[in-house]
Amino acid sequence: RAPDFLWGAATSSHQIEGHNDHNDWAKWEATGVVEGGARSGKATDHWNRFKEDIRLASEIGLNSYRFSIEWSRIEPSEGYWNSEAIEWYRELIHECEKYNLLPMATLHHFSLPQWVADMGGFATHEIVDRFEQYVRLIAKRLGSRIPLWWTINEPRRLVVGAYLGKFMPPAEFSPQKASRACRHLLKAHIAAYKTLHLEIE
Repeated sequence: RAPDFLWGAATSSHQIEGHNDHNDWAKWEATGVVEGGARSGKATDHWNRFKEDIRLASEIGLNSYRFSIEWSRIEPSEGYWNSEAIEWYRELIHECEKYNLLPMATLHHFSLPQWVADMGGFATHEIVDRFEQYVRLIAKRLGSRIPLWWTINEPRRLVVGAYLGKFMPPAEFSPQKASRACRHLLKAHIAAYKTLHLEIE
């Protein structure tokens, strides 16, 4: 049973896991656009220290944890599903359960697999089907263990950053692409919502 009030923390995979080398943010950082040439690199090494991190979250009194699933780890190249990465997220969920932290999964938190970005990212209609396939796999493999879901993190900020303000990859100024991305983000959200409800009993 979920607690009546959730007091938790939220993270983004690219910001904390470390060595997410197959997404558009990693490629963008490599061009030196971030102030001081900073790159995420190993970040906080959550990939290797997640058990310690979850324990610490419990010790400070949290009862929930919102994390994002890194699509580029799950599907680093088109059609290749990384079972090791899926198993890691399964272990992460297990640690949440162990310490009574209600897990909440974000399916997209700004970063895209580089192969998806090369297709045009959210500016192309093809992403809706690709995203739905990814969500279906996650729902089938992990869905029964995750009671709360966040489909797409801050979609408006994503569109502004990518295609208007140029502070997120691909950092283009294109109102036309911004318009298309808004439409495809909405369709991707609807597809994810329906898939989660269909696949998770």
